[in-house]
Amino acid sequence: MTTTKKPARLSATLTAEEQADLKRRKRAAGQFLRATRNNADLTQREMGVKIGFNYYTMVGSVESGATRLPGAHWAAWADAVGIDRAELAEQLLKEYEPEIYLCLKAKRRALWK
Repeated sequence: MTTTKKPARLSATLTAEEQADLKRRKRAAGQFLRATRNNADLTQREMGVKIGFNYYTMVGSVESGATRLPGAHWAAWADAVGIDRAELAEQLLKEYEPEIYLCLKAKRRALWK
């Protein structure tokens, strides 16, 4: 008799603790993005135009943590607020994709040894 391996849990079935952590990380990313926009003295409407959002209210959704900033807009956001693209990517990966962030950070450390 063969046994079948239980499939990996899908990300759509997060535990309550994982859901709370995800919300916290999206809010933290949104706070970072809001701070960069405010430091650049841009309104949400101006930012929406600069990064190519069809609706400027999307900026508010991203900054509140309701949704993530799509990866296709990361470079445009960094350019609009005048920060290094890699710095913005690092901060967003840290919150949106912590596992990937930690892998890249470990690889970078290994290269400098």
